Amino acid sequence: MNLIKHPLIKDTFIYTVSDCINKVIPFLMLPILTRFMSPDDYGIVANFTVFLGILSIFIGLSTYGAVGVNFFKLEKKMLRTYISNVLMILIATTLITLFFLWFFSGLFIKFFIIPKILILIMPLMAFCQFLILINLVLWQSEQRPKPFCIFQISQNLIYAIFTIILVMIMKMRWQGQLISLLISTVMFASFSLLFIMRRGYLRFKFNPEYVKDVLFFGIPLVPHQLASWIRVGIDRILITSMIGLSATGLYSVGYQFGMIIGIIGAAFNRAWTPFLFNKLNSINQHGKVKLVKICYICFVAILMFSLALIFIVPQFMRFFLGVNFNGASRFVAWITLGYAFEAMYFLVANQIFYVKATHLLALATFISSIIHFLLSYSLIRLNGAIGSAQATSISFFISFLMVWFISNRVYPLPWFSFSEDRK
Repeated sequence: MNLIKHPLIKDTFIYTVSDCINKVIPFLMLPILTRFMSPDDYGIVANFTVFLGILSIFIGLSTYGAVGVNFFKLEKKMLRTYISNVLMILIATTLITLFFLWFFSGLFIKFFIIPKILILIMPLMAFCQFLILINLVLWQSEQRPKPFCIFQISQNLIYAIFTIILVMIMKMRWQGQLISLLISTVMFASFSLLFIMRRGYLRFKFNPEYVKDVLFFGIPLVPHQLASWIRVGIDRILITSMIGLSATGLYSVGYQFGMIIGIIGAAFNRAWTPFLFNKLNSINQHGKVKLVKICYICFVAILMFSLALIFIVPQFMRFFLGVNFNGASRFVAWITLGYAFEAMYFLVANQIFYVKATHLLALATFISSIIHFLLSYSLIRLNGAIGSAQATSISFFISFLMVWFISNRVYPLPWFSFSEDRK
C-alpha cells in the first residue's frame, strides 16, 4: 500500500495516463485520416516532420535539458538568470538557422519534397517547440505532473480539432494537417512563455558563465541529437528515395503503433528523472543497490509488456485502419522491440546527464546511428521497407548496451553485485 502512495509511482501513473491520452488522440484520428489521406499524403507529412526534427537540433541546441539538471543545483534567483541566457541562445540560433535556410531552400525543397514557405516557417515552429519544452521541463522539475499533463493534452486536442476541420471537412489533406500543427504549436508556445514569466523564471541579464555552462551542456548534444535523428528520421528519407512516398506513409503509420512501449517508457522517464537526480545528490551504497534492483525489475517488465504488444497490436490494426493501410501492421514487431530497448536506455542514461558527461553519450549515440544508417540502407535493399524496422531494433539495442557501459564508467553502480559493502 505504501508503495502505491510513493510519489514516484503516483507521478509515473499520472504521466503514463497523460501520455496514453496524448497518443490515443492521434490514434483515434487514424480511422478518419487513413480514409481521407493517401499513403503518399502520409509520406509528405512524415518528411516534413523529419526535416523539422533536424532543425530543432540546431535551434536552441537542446539546452532545455540543462534547465532540468540545474534546477536542483541553483537558487531560484540564479535559475531565472540561467533560463534567460538559455533563451538568448535560442533566439540567436533561430536567426542563424533562418538565414541559412533562406539561401539553401532550393536544396531542401528538392530533397524533402516540401514547399519553400513551409521550410521558412519551420524555424518559427522549432523556436515555439523549444519554449514549450522549457515550460514542461520546469513543471517536471517542480514535480508537478498535473499542469504538465493538462497542458500537453490541451495542445493535442487543439491540434486534433483543427486537423479534423481542415482534413476531413475542408478536404485539405496533408496541407490541412501541417497547418493544424503550426496553429497549435504557436498558440501553446505563447502560453508557455506566459506561464514561465508568471512563475518568476525569467530575469534577462547576460551572464557569460551561464552561457558557457549552457553551451558546454548543449553543444556536445548536437552530434547526439543528430545521431538520434538518423535513428528515427533517416528511415523515411531512405524509404522515400529507394521505394517511394507510399511506402514511407505505410511505415510511418506502422511506426506509430510500434511506439506504444516507447510512450510508456517516456512517461516513466519524466517521473524517474527528477526522482533520480534528487536521490543522486545524497545516495549511499544501500541506495545504489536498491536503485539497481529497481532498474532490473523495470527491464523485465518492459520486455514482457513488449512481447504482449507484438501479438496484440497487429490484430487490432486490421480493423482500425483504412484498407489502403493494411500493410502497415508488418512493421510493428520490430519497432516495438526497438522501443523496448530505448525504454531500457532511459534507465541507464540519466546518470550520464547528471554528471554532465554528455560528450560520451553523444559518442555512443553517434556510433549506433552510423550502424543504423548502414543497416537501414543494406536491409532496405535486401528486404524492402521492413528492413528499416529491423535496423531500428538492432541499433536501439546497440545504443542501450553502449550507454549502459558508459553510465557505469562515469557513475558506477553495483550492476553485477548487490553487496552493500562495496566502496
